[in-house]
This record gives sequence, C-alpha cells and structure tokens, in this order.
Amino acid sequence: MLSVIVVSWNHAAWLPACVASLRERAGAIALEIVVVDSGSHDRTTEIAESLGAQVVACENRGFAHANNRALEHVSGDWVLFLNPDTEVVDGTLEDLVSAAASHPRLGIAGVRQVNADRALEWSIRRSPSPVRWLSEAVGSESLPWRRRPWAGERVLDPACYEREGQIDWTSGSCMLARTDVVRRVGGMDERFFLYSEEPDLSLRARKLGWETWHLPVLTVIHYGGNEGSDPRLTAQLAHARRLYLRKHGSRVERVAGFAALVLGSALRGVASRSAQKRACARAALATLLRVRQPPFAAQTARRPPDELESAPT
Repeated sequence: MLSVIVVSWNHAAWLPACVASLRERAGAIALEIVVVDSGSHDRTTEIAESLGAQVVACENRGFAHANNRALEHVSGDWVLFLNPDTEVVDGTLEDLVSAAASHPRLGIAGVRQVNADRALEWSIRRSPSPVRWLSEAVGSESLPWRRRPWAGERVLDPACYEREGQIDWTSGSCMLARTDVVRRVGGMDERFFLYSEEPDLSLRARKLGWETWHLPVLTVIHYGGNEGSDPRLTAQLAHARRLYLRKHGSRVERVAGFAALVLGSALRGVASRSAQKRACARAALATLLRVRQPPFAAQTARRPPDELESAPT
C-alpha cells in the first residue's frame, strides 16, 4: 500500500484535482490518502472528506509538524509527501513504488516535476553548502558554468531529470519515502517551519545508510512556488538555511554560510531589477541580521527529531 500525505493550509481549491489525479494514476497499487488540515480557515476538511480522504487536523505549526502528525496515522509501506497544488500527469504510482523498491538501499526518492507551462522544474538538489550559497549570491545560475557542482543547490542539467540516479536531496513538493525509514530517523525536524526539511531528512537518512534517488517514471505538475515574490517566504528560506547549517555544519561552515547568505541578500536587495525582489531580499537580510524575528517564529514547533540508530540490512 502507498500512503499519500497532502498538507493543506487553506488550499481546499486544489484538492479535487490533486486527489483525482492520484486515483487516476494509481495503477494497481492500493492508496491511502491522508489530508492534513493545518489550521485552515477554508473548506479543507469538508472537501477532503467528500473526496474520500482521511483527515488529520492540527495547528499550523509548519510543514514538518503537519507531515509528522499524518505519519502517526498512515499504514502503507511507502509514503508520498505531496503538495496540494500538484497533479500526476504521466506514469503511475504503481510504477514509482516498483522503481523505488528495485533499489534496496533507497530510502527517499523524487520524481520529474514540471510547472503549469510544462517547463521542467529543477527539483533535484545538491547538499547545502557555503560555497553553493556564495555562488548563488553572485548569480551563478545565469552564468556559463551554472551546471558545475559548486554553482548552486539546484541541478540545472535537463539530462539529469530523464534518468534514474542517486542524488543529494529532492524537493518536498513530491517526495516518496519508505515509511519505516522516515519513522526510524524520527520524522521531519519540526524546528524548520518551512524549507530545509528535505535536505535535513535526506542527510539524516544517509547517515544511517539510506540513499536518495531521482526516479523519472512519474511526472507531476507543480503549480506553486512563490518564495521569490513573497518577502515572508524569502526571509523564511534564508532563516531555514541558517538553521540547517547550525545543525549540520562545522564552526567554519556556519560562519562562512552566514556570510554567504548575508552577501546574497544584500546584493539582491540593491541590484535586483524588480522592486518586489529587492523587498524580498531586504526582508531576508533583516531576518538574518536579527533586525526582525523569523517570519513564523511564534508558530514554529520546537520538537527535534528523535533519531534512531538503525541502518538498512
């Protein structure tokens, strides 16, 4: 059985198409669909129940918190973490689980994602590092060497998205995992309200011997993604990256990473051609320098993951 977890915070309008695509593209695999109503003020619960999904209600304390609450209820051997603003458009969930199961050390997997215009989304990511953040700060993704491993977290080579392969981490908008693996590492770290949960989860799984893969047997449309135009989300992204490095980086990496994040935000706050992007960058800079509190500080859960020392056998 495959358990699908869809976290909704006032995303009721997206649920019918998302759930319909799951059922249409299930193949022969049995599905368990769980919708988390994360403190919504719309009709999330009503619509989810009308679609035959199980509903788990919780406070809005972040993406990790909501997924962890759903994990307490699922019964499938595999779990698919899925954004509500997505639709499965090619391949089947049966194919995806079959491909994942063929790799005995695979613990987490991503799929091929496209945006509303069917353009490829860069969902394959490299491990966060000060060097990659510094490269992003100076606009490496628009330069000839943008595909180099040090040029940024996003893998910008389209060919990589057409073949199976081991990767560092994948976007959580559509992320498959062995349920037991996620539970063994203690679930997602709830200290990340939003962003950086995925690289953190993949790194903790990797330390216990599990791998993260890209599996292009399934294609999903992802309609969202507006952190580049929302000051709160841009500030949260910067804050989450700093939290990640505080957790996993050496002292030198923490200092270098903070400097790279500050430099990038400062440069974009001055040099960006878009007034909105300048505002976003300045919000991130203010958060990094503690002029402002992190955007969701009052809502962020404090529970660290309870990691268990269990490796694949």
